[in-house]
Amino acid sequence: MRPGFRLGRLGSKIVSRGRNYQRQGRVSELAQTEDGALVAWVDGSDRYATKVVTDDDGMPDSICTCPYECDCKHGVAVLLEYLERVEHNRRVPQAGEGDERLELLADENRDDEIGENQIDSSYDAGKEIEQDLSDRRQIVSGDAKKLVTRLRREIREIGAKPGWKNYWQGEGYTPDYSGIRKKLEVLLKEGHADEVLTLGRELLTTGTRQVEESDDEGETAGEIAGCMPVIVEALDQSSLGCADKLGWALDAVLEDEFELCDDLAEYLRRQHPESAWQALTDRLLARLHDLKSAEGAGDFSRNYARDQLSDWAIHAMERAGREDEIIPLCEAEATKTSNYGRLVERLVAARRYDDAEHWIQKGFRATEERWPGIAAGLRNQLREIRALEKNWPAVAAMQAEEFVRHPSRKTFTDCKGASSKVKAWPQVRAYLLDYLEKRRPALGAGGLAASGNPSRRPGNRTERPFPHGGRPHRYCHSGREARSGAALVRPAVGTAIRVAWSRR
Repeated sequence: MRPGFRLGRLGSKIVSRGRNYQRQGRVSELAQTEDGALVAWVDGSDRYATKVVTDDDGMPDSICTCPYECDCKHGVAVLLEYLERVEHNRRVPQAGEGDERLELLADENRDDEIGENQIDSSYDAGKEIEQDLSDRRQIVSGDAKKLVTRLRREIREIGAKPGWKNYWQGEGYTPDYSGIRKKLEVLLKEGHADEVLTLGRELLTTGTRQVEESDDEGETAGEIAGCMPVIVEALDQSSLGCADKLGWALDAVLEDEFELCDDLAEYLRRQHPESAWQALTDRLLARLHDLKSAEGAGDFSRNYARDQLSDWAIHAMERAGREDEIIPLCEAEATKTSNYGRLVERLVAARRYDDAEHWIQKGFRATEERWPGIAAGLRNQLREIRALEKNWPAVAAMQAEEFVRHPSRKTFTDCKGASSKVKAWPQVRAYLLDYLEKRRPALGAGGLAASGNPSRRPGNRTERPFPHGGRPHRYCHSGREARSGAALVRPAVGTAIRVAWSRR
């Protein structure tokens, strides 16, 4: 019988319609003839008999009783139905002698010409199905090594060209990894999880380099990340031990700078055997012990990497039932990376407020000059502790200090709210206005002159006018100046708040 069509010659519209037909369940009574051809009924505007054969090159062709006779969506639907059954190990029955469909097809007088309206300028969709069939045939025959080699080459070829976007001109290039993902899925479904995992490492290495070189808004990274669910499934099915699976995922996450491995991070948050978490905890603690810290060097990036590693060690400890080791680890790491905030959070959660305050003070002294952002976070944590203790006068005093350090609409509102809570807002407002207007302490009984720092005299300071209206300004031009201002305000405001609180 003369073959009717090559999928590679089909346009994308025909292939898409055939795919929809197959998904809608329009193919019925699929069978296989003695010579290996496929025959089925396909329901469209009528019920058509369709036959798919394989030519000398191993490529599929088709004829059909529909008005188009060949090159039609019904042939695509039959082939896709067959591929789905192969995937799910479902048997395809043999066609019986005198099958009605074969007789209908044999009686048709076929025209060899191909209608122009059935050919699209792009043959990619049809070629994709042909390649998919070839890949499956290789794997079923036990020759997966060739597919793995070809996939590795394709990953390198796609990854060699950076993505780019010119949003003004609507131009650009985004690498397409959908074909890679489909081939990985084929390998995985046929039981080659370890091979998929190896290719996953290749994909991450190549993809990371490609994203680094790309100039877009994350489209390239999104294409690579789209393959990661297959890698996660392969990891779960691989021959690695449970602890090694966790280690594989964690290494990928720690090396990820572009959010390619979010699915692997989610894998690490799933339930796994406690023994695996125990083993991973021991490995991470050993890595921390061997890792050089940047203590005293001010190396932010190295400290960040160490903090990431210790964060996952803490996660593993929680899953391994080793919670008693977490705070000691946080204490040891705080002095190495200045991550005092994490330690304080743990101490507060354990209701160890005195210990938390001790570490806040220690951390503040260690970070005030080098890492003012960390110091500011510690001040906020101390204020939260005072709020947990319902020490509202202390909260109000600290909010006033924060306003002096960083004058803004928000800090003003917070200061007003906290001072009003202890009935001290009029007095606090008077002190703050006087400070901001004159940049010197207010005089008089109980005023800022009693700050305990007589060397700071009003005449030694440059007066700046208080700006009226408009956006809030930073009145302290340096961190040191802000700290000295807060020190000046602290005693007077504290006294005013205590007096107001005692008169409740």
